[in-house]
Amino acid sequence: MFAIYLSLILCSSFVQGEELDAITKLQNAVLILQHRVTTTEGQLERTQTKLTQAEVKRVQSDMKLTQAERQLAQLQTKLTAWPPGYYCILSNGHCPAGFSKSSGYMRAVSLYAATSTYIRPGTFGDSKIQCHGGPCGKHKPWIADLYISTCCK
Repeated sequence: MFAIYLSLILCSSFVQGEELDAITKLQNAVLILQHRVTTTEGQLERTQTKLTQAEVKRVQSDMKLTQAERQLAQLQTKLTAWPPGYYCILSNGHCPAGFSKSSGYMRAVSLYAATSTYIRPGTFGDSKIQCHGGPCGKHKPWIADLYISTCCK
């Protein structure tokens, strides 16, 4: 670019009038273009810096996301794994892997009275407490039934 500008200056010393005006206009156009190139180069450099910063932030975000996904997977594993030991839980359908189903009941349990003070029917998964045969107290003193279903390991 500088070589073009220099040759225009050298040529301008040998020409007169309209040719000189044309050369001057060309020189001005070259200066304007040089300014635009310099400005564009500066903008390009700033844009590259912003892109680099954005790429760094994206990589950092990806790393944080990967770490969060790893932590989530660990938590899910902990939540789905049963703690070690021997124990039973109330069943509700099929037992979890590693557990065996056990059931038992007591029917026609004798209670003092068939009131809510002494019996409150309820269901707990596959287990339940209920009144014995029909309305509560119909077969007094045999008032309650108790069904328990567990999963044990």
